[in-house]
Amino acid sequence: MTTREEHERAAATGEIGAMHDFGQYLERATPPDIPGALDWYGRAAAGGHRCAMNDLGRLAENQNPPDLRSAREWYERGATAGDATAMYNIAGLLADRTTPRDPVAARPWYERAAAAQYQDAYFKLAYLLAERLDPPEPVAARPWYEKAAEHGDSIAMYNLGHLFQYTLEPTDPVTAQHWYERAATAGYTDAKFSLGLMAEGRSDMADALLWYEKAAADGHSGAMNNLGTLYEEKLVTSNMAAATEWYERAALADNPNARTNLTRLRGAPSDRPSAERTVLPDRVVRPTGAVRPPSAPDTSGITTALDTLIEDNPYRHNAFRLAALPTDADSRQVRKRVTELEAAEKLGAPLTRTTALAVSPAPDAADVKAALNRLREPVNRLVQELFWLWPCTDGDPALAALARGDTAAAEQIWLERMGQDAIAAHNIAVLRHIQALETPRGQAPEIWLDALTAWDSALGTDAVWNRLRDRASRIDDRRLDTHAVDTLRGALPAMLLRIQAALIVDATAADDFATADLHITVLDRFTEQARTHPGAFDADTIDEARGWAIRKLSARLKTLADEAYRVAGQRPAEAGQAVTRMLDQTRVPLRVIDRLRPPSDPLGAAAHDDIVGTAISCDIQHFNAVRDLASSVAVLQRLGPIATTTANRDRLAKEWSNAATLQVDELCTTARTSTDANKKQGLQAARDLLDRTRLPLARIRAADDPGEERITRARDRIAGTATSCVVSYCNDTGDLESAEQLLRRIQPLPSGAETRAFVQEQFTTLTGMLRERNEAARLRNTCWYCQARPATQGQHYPFGLHSDVRYSGNTKRWRTLTIEVPRCDQCRQLHLPEETNRKRLGGVATFAFVVGFFSFFIGLGVHPVFILTGICAVVAIGAGIGILSMGNDEIKKRALAYPPLVELLGQGWKQGDRPA
Repeated sequence: MTTREEHERAAATGEIGAMHDFGQYLERATPPDIPGALDWYGRAAAGGHRCAMNDLGRLAENQNPPDLRSAREWYERGATAGDATAMYNIAGLLADRTTPRDPVAARPWYERAAAAQYQDAYFKLAYLLAERLDPPEPVAARPWYEKAAEHGDSIAMYNLGHLFQYTLEPTDPVTAQHWYERAATAGYTDAKFSLGLMAEGRSDMADALLWYEKAAADGHSGAMNNLGTLYEEKLVTSNMAAATEWYERAALADNPNARTNLTRLRGAPSDRPSAERTVLPDRVVRPTGAVRPPSAPDTSGITTALDTLIEDNPYRHNAFRLAALPTDADSRQVRKRVTELEAAEKLGAPLTRTTALAVSPAPDAADVKAALNRLREPVNRLVQELFWLWPCTDGDPALAALARGDTAAAEQIWLERMGQDAIAAHNIAVLRHIQALETPRGQAPEIWLDALTAWDSALGTDAVWNRLRDRASRIDDRRLDTHAVDTLRGALPAMLLRIQAALIVDATAADDFATADLHITVLDRFTEQARTHPGAFDADTIDEARGWAIRKLSARLKTLADEAYRVAGQRPAEAGQAVTRMLDQTRVPLRVIDRLRPPSDPLGAAAHDDIVGTAISCDIQHFNAVRDLASSVAVLQRLGPIATTTANRDRLAKEWSNAATLQVDELCTTARTSTDANKKQGLQAARDLLDRTRLPLARIRAADDPGEERITRARDRIAGTATSCVVSYCNDTGDLESAEQLLRRIQPLPSGAETRAFVQEQFTTLTGMLRERNEAARLRNTCWYCQARPATQGQHYPFGLHSDVRYSGNTKRWRTLTIEVPRCDQCRQLHLPEETNRKRLGGVATFAFVVGFFSFFIGLGVHPVFILTGICAVVAIGAGIGILSMGNDEIKKRALAYPPLVELLGQGWKQGDRPA
């Protein structure tokens, strides 16, 4: 590694590259030497080093406050000198940082940087062209997005998909899907969501479900909401529990549509009340900083006493409050109060003294005596004093006002003094905490924030702790030394936040998410306040309160999981009910855990893992006992929203693969049974099978290692069953067209060679039958003679056939058949003269035959001339018949080529209506 001295010696030679390198060395040093870097960058730039010019512009842009004018000048000098990075940076400056923004001026610099093959410029230029210009130029943006995508930019891939889907003319959904898929493969979440939307748009709910699940796993709240919609109303079988849990998870991620859906299902939630903040960080005595517990162990027991008091409620059972004693009461005052209580108890009289901020319901004498007894233990007394009101001055008017029951007057006095008096801030902290814990005012987060802010001031101000040290010395117990008070001070921030955390746990146990969310909101807002106004509480301490609540909730979840597991082990047939009960009971706790910390948090993730793992194990036992696949599917659907870790999702995917395989078998059996019962239902059974197995097949494919054998078996089973159902339907109904359409859909499905061959064989047979039938229909409906015009009803050419000639004595019997050769009206008209002449010639021939016959016999008896006349008549008959036959043979010859006639003649039928 080059040392500073070596860099400096090289730069001193005047070589501009060495000057620039030394400037970079100084900028990246620990700590950075920005003035030195500027000096050497300036020297290099003066010598013409273009990278140094860019670095000077970058430092000017990033300084506080930024010097955009100098930055622009240096970038422009570097860009003009040919530095591609400077070209890119000046374009970014013009497009995003100048006032007003100037994307038009940025364009040529982005173009120059892109032409210089500066890869980041590809996307920026494309985005500027597509989104920033007015009007936009999406066609010009496309090639730059493509260049960025070629270099692996997943956002460019996604934006290309968006261009093809919505912007370019004409739109191209297929290409859009291609780019979305590439972006999704590269891990871009919005692309996964867009693929889900596209699948849902084409009613492919199986594909939509899987893409939404992938996007939801990345935290996409829109995908979570849409999963809820699918489970509620768009899948074949709805699952309202799963739908609600997806809506809840989306609502936790601030999705407004999910909140609307939850309101639709449950009704509008009650508006959370709000209050005006009266204790603001700037209006109290500022603490000196975060309070840390001493490193030495606590030997006084004060931490244990504090923990016990916080667990028991530090205000409701406070001894000074119950006994109506001031915090500086001495032993004589305590004994006097005990005597009064004993007397009242003997007489059966009510307690005569009332206290400020009285407890409701009022305590009885036994409660007050028990509280007073706790004051006898010095450590407990000191801790109890901390959680009650202290006098700010002798004859404190605020405490006097409280004694009169005028809480508002006391509050106003302390609020006015808390900016200068830490004791007043302490009293406001106690008062606000009591109001938050015990009155409806606690429904407003501002009251809690006031209490914590006042405690923050009291904790971090020495005046409070000096007073407590003084009180410890007056109590006069060797355990209550300075170290004990410091220990109390160090432990108090976490313990105060424990109150908030315990309320979260209690609300969760009551399935009251709204109240739990109120207290989490207080922690959220107090965390932000601690970041902007550091004090006794810091973000780590507040986060530890979250962790405490999660650990408590996780223990509760573990108990519920153990109970479900116990039931599954002892009574497997009841395991399904146990799992459903567990999921119902853990829904709010898991939701609260996710609200407290992100799903990636190890504590929360472990809780999710425990519930998912238990549910899967119990469901397996339940299925093995009762074979209730529908119940298993419903459980797996509910586990989707709570499987928040990669390991959990992988395990769930494998269980889905197992369940989906069983689903395929079950659906195939149902289709086959339905078809066997009624073959006319075979086509619908096959359609339903293909539709309902889309999601199971997708689940099998989605498993990390589904196994080629499993997916092949499933595809083959579906293809074979569906084909058999279609064939049964076709054989029963003769509906070749519908069967052929469905077989085309089945054809790509099988994976195994045997099933592929079976499906192909059935498809080939059916298409052959359909082709023959269509050809026969074509022959029937097309004129055989011209082969062009449709055949006309009633204009066919009749062709007589006979067969099966049998003799019985002098009787001859035979079968006849007339084939109607289709013919159009035009061809019929062309054939009509020949047919008419044939009829006429037949009449003349008959007349000539009669004349000839009689002439012959008359000639024998009268004169030979009549014999000659008869011979002429016979010759005329023959000539007419010959002429007639010549025209008619052409029509008949064409008819003899008609395929149905050829087939019949081949089967032994003879021409003519009757045998010769």
